[in-house]
Amino acid sequence: MEFPSLVYKDGGQHQRKGGTFDYQQVENEQEHAAALKGGWFPSVEEAVAGKLNEASKGVSKGATKKAAEEALAQAKALEEAAAKALEEASNGESKE
Repeated sequence: MEFPSLVYKDGGQHQRKGGTFDYQQVENEQEHAAALKGGWFPSVEEAVAGKLNEASKGVSKGATKKAAEEALAQAKALEEAAAKALEEASNGESKE
């Protein structure tokens, strides 16, 4: 790796590639390693992706459970509607 180099962190005054970020210059491998340990990233993409990963971790289990319950209720309603339509279609065929 060549120095000086830049490291990036989510949040800041610069906007690019789906988020805002800040950057700082590092002068050598030791500074680079320390920055990475301190929450900085080697690229803008990784800094913004780090934010997205953290956001996905923040979804509560309650919210996930609620979404699953809603999906299950919708699936049951569709199943009931399909069974009713099939029954109606079968009754119509037997009358002919």
